[in-house]
Amino acid sequence: MNTDSELAAEQLELHEGPVRSSGPPQALPPTDRGKDAYMVLAGCFLAEVFTWSLPYSYGVFTAYYSRTGAFSTETGSVAAIGTTLVGLMMFLSPLPAWVAQMWPQFRRRSMAMGLLLAVASLVGASFCDNADALLATQGVLYAVGGVFAYFPCFSFLDEWFVHRKGLAYGAAWAGTGLGGSVAPFVINWLLDAYGHRTALRVWAVIELIGVGTAILLVKNRLPSRGGGRPAFRLTDLSFLKYAPFWIFQAANIIQALGSYLPMLYIPSFAADIGLPSYSGSIALALYSISTCCGCLLLGNLVDRFHVSTVILLATLAQLVAIFVFWGLTNGQAMLYLFAIIYGVFGGAAFVTWPGCAWAIRNSIPSCHVDMAFVLSLLTAGKGLGSVIGGPIGIALMNAGWQGEGGSAYSSDFAAVIVFTGVSSLLGGLAWVGRVFRIV
Repeated sequence: MNTDSELAAEQLELHEGPVRSSGPPQALPPTDRGKDAYMVLAGCFLAEVFTWSLPYSYGVFTAYYSRTGAFSTETGSVAAIGTTLVGLMMFLSPLPAWVAQMWPQFRRRSMAMGLLLAVASLVGASFCDNADALLATQGVLYAVGGVFAYFPCFSFLDEWFVHRKGLAYGAAWAGTGLGGSVAPFVINWLLDAYGHRTALRVWAVIELIGVGTAILLVKNRLPSRGGGRPAFRLTDLSFLKYAPFWIFQAANIIQALGSYLPMLYIPSFAADIGLPSYSGSIALALYSISTCCGCLLLGNLVDRFHVSTVILLATLAQLVAIFVFWGLTNGQAMLYLFAIIYGVFGGAAFVTWPGCAWAIRNSIPSCHVDMAFVLSLLTAGKGLGSVIGGPIGIALMNAGWQGEGGSAYSSDFAAVIVFTGVSSLLGGLAWVGRVFRIV
């Protein structure tokens, strides 16, 4: 096993390029432990919670805008705001990751500028009276600001965690599940009590405080280059020429085709099979909470086993959840079990990404593979799959294919269930790559 000094030198070279020392080496803080490492982890967690809570709660805004006089006649345009927001944040993620790698000394400043743009977009949206203006502010501008406020913080996390990298990323990404289980209720209360103008302004203040605190907590571990001018380093993209990255990316995109469909249709599905009106909301809450737990579980497993093994485990669990607990649902208990199991192993499947990046590093030792940049490309791939998967889900619902019997396979959702299961199955492609020693 590498010593701490060897790991430090290797990590510094991965981030800064070959080291040309002009003086005695600097003693670096320890990785995976200590106050500073945990402060950076806390900062990434806060950035995750407060940046993504609004995009993942946009269904609450859609419902409110659809019944509000000024926007009620523009329901189609209003619905497009949420998909534009989430899709843009995912597609644009390689840009701030590239900036963070090229100019690492500007990471905190880029986060601060992104935060200011995101806050300004929410304040601007509070003055809008039509869907097009909301699309420009709450959709496009928030996406640009949010992704710059959020993504650079994970390049700090990569510096501070080495042996426990998967668990660290999992703990930080658990913020999505926490935000997704709390924010919709807070936003819904603000909208009902005060209207969208006040709700957007209040959330702008909440985000300013939350992400602002995150920016104060993150800090460098690796020393900056000496000299009078700012550091600049070229991004090494040579790993894109090799199979390991594309196997992981292909599996990621295919899995994402169906990954959002269960939570998109669960409330409608529950009503369709005659379950109580509250059962869909409970299932969504259980899914969000289970995703938090799954982030910690899968992150810990990624640190202990090869990522392909963890992907295989997650894939098998997803198949059981989809084809058994969702497909055979005829009551609340089965629906809730599906939400829990799928939340742990499907909702948190992206936590395997640090293991994918690490496997790419190990399989291509000649390349300087930047962890945050690889994660940003995988994020963009997930966004692509999700955007394509949405229309596919609608088409499958309209197809009207049904099976027989008294289970979910005899409902209008049968084709969606099968499609989600097949996409999860093919998402295990990385394990096949491991069998053939490609990854």
